[in-house]
Amino acid sequence: MKKIYFILCTVFALLSCNSENEKIDESVDNNISLTVESLAFLNNGDAIEGINSVTVESSSDWQLIGKDDWCHPSVKNGKNGDVVIFTADENPDTENRIAVFSFVCGNKTSKLSVIQKQNNVITLYKDNIEVAKEGGEVFLRVSSNTEFECIIPEECKNWISVNSISKSRGVDLTVISLNISENDGFAFRKADVVLKAEDGNEAIANINQDRVLKLSSENGTYKAENAGGELSVNISTNLAYEVVIPEDAKSWITYNGSDDEITENPDDIVSTKANFTLTQGEEALRVCVVKLKAIDGSLESSFIVGQTGSQPSEKFNVPDPNFKKALSDLGYIWVDENDGTCEVTNIGFNAWELNVPNKNIESIEGIEHFKNVQRVNFQNNNIKRADFSKNKLTLSTFVYYFEGLCGNPLEYVDFGDSKVKSVKLEKSGSLNGLTGSNGESSKHLIIKGSGVDGLYIRNNADLTDINVYNCSNISEYSFDLNGCAVGKTLNLYTNGKTPYNKPANLKVIFEDKQDF
Repeated sequence: MKKIYFILCTVFALLSCNSENEKIDESVDNNISLTVESLAFLNNGDAIEGINSVTVESSSDWQLIGKDDWCHPSVKNGKNGDVVIFTADENPDTENRIAVFSFVCGNKTSKLSVIQKQNNVITLYKDNIEVAKEGGEVFLRVSSNTEFECIIPEECKNWISVNSISKSRGVDLTVISLNISENDGFAFRKADVVLKAEDGNEAIANINQDRVLKLSSENGTYKAENAGGELSVNISTNLAYEVVIPEDAKSWITYNGSDDEITENPDDIVSTKANFTLTQGEEALRVCVVKLKAIDGSLESSFIVGQTGSQPSEKFNVPDPNFKKALSDLGYIWVDENDGTCEVTNIGFNAWELNVPNKNIESIEGIEHFKNVQRVNFQNNNIKRADFSKNKLTLSTFVYYFEGLCGNPLEYVDFGDSKVKSVKLEKSGSLNGLTGSNGESSKHLIIKGSGVDGLYIRNNADLTDINVYNCSNISEYSFDLNGCAVGKTLNLYTNGKTPYNKPANLKVIFEDKQDF
């Protein structure tokens, strides 16, 4: 019994000694240090500059204390000279995160801070930018929690450049101003502008610029022989299109399709041939205006097909090139490519209306060949002399008043014995009176016309002389010259007709003066 008691006492004594030895001896001078005090990782887990380890220098064995929920040490205890390698999970958050680890050796501690960068976010408020062909300034609005650079593709720097980059205080908004130059080509222009952060995160803005549209024939006119036959017309276009022949010409010209039918808009210019068949011609020259219409409605053009008559037709000159072009565009005349002479076409012969405003026309010589024209609109040109004595004018294209010559610096107008009655040449509202599109205004005006019974010419401040001697049917109650010859004397040459409301500066002269 005594022997057992002794053994138990001995074991207890040994255990007590071991427990005392494990207690930290505060009197021992322990020390521990690390080769680095911090490590840094990118948000994807890569170590910055490749440094992801620390060497421990200690006076004795050490232990590592710290949470390893996203940052993981290779070991958690060791001895002097051991190396600890750290790895980091990918950071899904948009903020930086920090983990602190303690290396403990006896009564001494050395701390290591591990920082991992945020998940950088670059967001474009609008990533698809449509730009008109004229170009101009466009803006990229960017939300970002990191620095980034704006990268324009090298091949696009000739038409895209950065104007400015401005950051808003207090919010993560950056506005990038880009300048887009005009696109004078027939193809779309596209660019992917990249906004790239240091860690490789990026956002892409797709810049899409419109182009010049083209839908045209190689020539403006095509002349076919009286015998008829086949006709091919070269077409250049970057649009899907259709060919439209006027109803009244379908009896003699037929569209047979194109060599390459274009049903969708091409990315660039393509060429094809439109093919036609013409029947045998008639005695007189006939023409039709063939229209090319983009299927999406964006553009329309035309060309003229003429077929010679079996009998020769009268040729004449139209001296004013702008008037000649306007008549040709309407299909009213056929212009000889060799000598520039003109022939009235079947369209021009049957035309009862002529609308050619805003064409910079100075002379309408040649109008006398359109015998059936009854209504005209020559507004806002630069015509000084208008002789309709051989035409059959009634009114203009307007309802009651003849306003078809407003907006011209007229000096002479002859309506002959036509049915034109009330003539309005006043300056009011949208009517430009006796001032042409080039800014020139009439100072002297002669008007003739046996059927004219009303003249409204008010507010033409530069007009100082007007001759209505050969307008014998003017009613004084429909004769208005107010506002003319401002600050000067207004000379009225008449056979007796005077305005009912006579302006104070009016001087009436009973003679037919022609030269001013």
